[in-house]
Amino acid sequence: MIRVWIALEQPEKLAGYLDCETASRQEAEAHIVFTPGDVSDPARTVAVIALPDEAQQFIKKGVAPENILVTGTAEAHIKQIAPYLKKMLEEIRPVKVIAFVSPKGGTGRTTLAASLAEHYAALGLKTVLLDTADPPNAHCHFQSVRGDLNMLETLQADKIVVDTSPSFREFDRVDAVVLVVSPDLVQCIEPAKAIPKARAVVYNRRRPELPEEVVKSAFPNIPVITVDDDYQGCAAALAVNVPASNRSLKIAEAVGTLAAILGKGETD
Repeated sequence: MIRVWIALEQPEKLAGYLDCETASRQEAEAHIVFTPGDVSDPARTVAVIALPDEAQQFIKKGVAPENILVTGTAEAHIKQIAPYLKKMLEEIRPVKVIAFVSPKGGTGRTTLAASLAEHYAALGLKTVLLDTADPPNAHCHFQSVRGDLNMLETLQADKIVVDTSPSFREFDRVDAVVLVVSPDLVQCIEPAKAIPKARAVVYNRRRPELPEEVVKSAFPNIPVITVDDDYQGCAAALAVNVPASNRSLKIAEAVGTLAAILGKGETD
């Protein structure tokens, strides 16, 4: 549940509509403000205004135009605009816990999770690769893999990348889901459409019989990254126990694109 500071004397009602947890200005992951004077962290702020003319005041404070919600009458319509506001909060929230999820095994989920974890670590971020798959095999790609985390480790980490099993259902514990799908419309792509919190789809090991356009049409509102098969590169990486992005340019490019998508709305 996202922690939000709401610039109201009684924020509980709005927090209930948004299904979020209220927090202090310093501890919150996102801010909801109604006046320019309440903007203290523009990169984390969603502004709710009554009239379009008010937007420029918030933009001057550094709030992104896409994070300004015009309601007509801010207080009166707060329940009606709650779904839109909630979506904006999810977009602005820093993505910390990222789960790689697929409805079936053998899609390349672990390969991609390990490569993204290394990508973040190379940027100097405190990164943990958490392997909850059954059986766990992320150790084949990454030398430092955890099976669980204590509270302190969770708080200290900048990024937690989770490799999961097809049976994974703990979506309330993650910030974002990366769907990894194979060229299997019935057993993989169709079931994946029901998985929540998807921020990106990786169509891995593309095949001519299932064009990229078909996958994109299945996920019309989610970015789709297509990766062609690179057996040689992935095998070379496994042979020396390093993430596939070290030996496969295709995987490296896909992971770079994925990190950019997941980083949308974050500050450096």
